[in-house]
Amino acid sequence: GAPPGKAWAAKVALLKRTFQDTGRSTVESDGFATFVQDEGHWLKPYALFEVLCEDKGTSDASQWGDHQRLTPTQIDSLSSPGGGKYVACRFYYWAQYLLHLQLKKVSEHARRKGVALVCGMPCATGDRSDAWSRPEFFRDGRCLGSPPTATAGGKVLGGTSWGCASYDWERFGREGYGWWLGRLKRLSTYFHGVRLGGALGYFRVWELPAGARTGLGGRMHACNPITKEELDTAGLWD
Repeated sequence: GAPPGKAWAAKVALLKRTFQDTGRSTVESDGFATFVQDEGHWLKPYALFEVLCEDKGTSDASQWGDHQRLTPTQIDSLSSPGGGKYVACRFYYWAQYLLHLQLKKVSEHARRKGVALVCGMPCATGDRSDAWSRPEFFRDGRCLGSPPTATAGGKVLGGTSWGCASYDWERFGREGYGWWLGRLKRLSTYFHGVRLGGALGYFRVWELPAGARTGLGGRMHACNPITKEELDTAGLWD
C-alpha cells in the first residue's frame, strides 16, 4: 500500500493536481491506451488496490468488507472504462505511464553511451497489492522477517517482522514460475542487468505469523527442503 507520512501525501496531492491540469491529453493518447492494455495484468490490480486504500482509509484489505477478496474478473471490471473505480484508477495509470516513458528514455540514453543499468530485484515484495490480487501465490496467515540473534554478551535480539507476505513456492513451481519470469521480463524493459536481492530468500526464509511485530515465534521455511536422511547420506550433519 501507499507509504505513510506527510511527505508522501504531499507528493501524491501534487501529482493529482498535475494530472487534473495536464493529464487529459496523455490519457487520451494511443500510447497511453497501448500501455494500459499491455501492462494491465499488473497495472490494474495495483491501481485498484491504491484506490481502495484511499477509499477505505487503510491498506489492510481484511477490513475492506466486500472488497477484501476480488476475482481477476471483478478487478478488471472495476478498473476498466465504465467500471466503478476506473476514473480514480486512471490517475495511477497516468503516473505509471509517465514513469515508464521517463525510465525508458534514460535506459535508451545509457545504452547509446555504453552504460549498463543494473537494478536489484528483492526477493520479498513490499507491495501488498500482489498478495491481495494473487492470493494463490502466498501462504495465508504468514509473513516474512529476520530471526532472533544473540550478541557476544549473550543478549538475544528479537529479530524483525517485515510484514511482507510469504510465498507459496510449491504453487509457483506448478505454474512454471511465470509470476517471477514476468517480473524479470518487466525489469528487462529498462535495465540491462538484474541483481537478485536477498538471494538466500529464494532458498529459505524466516516465516512468522501474520501481524507479528518481532522475529520471535517464527521458523525457517524452505522452498526446497532438505531432509535429515539426505544430509546423512551426503555425510553431513544437521
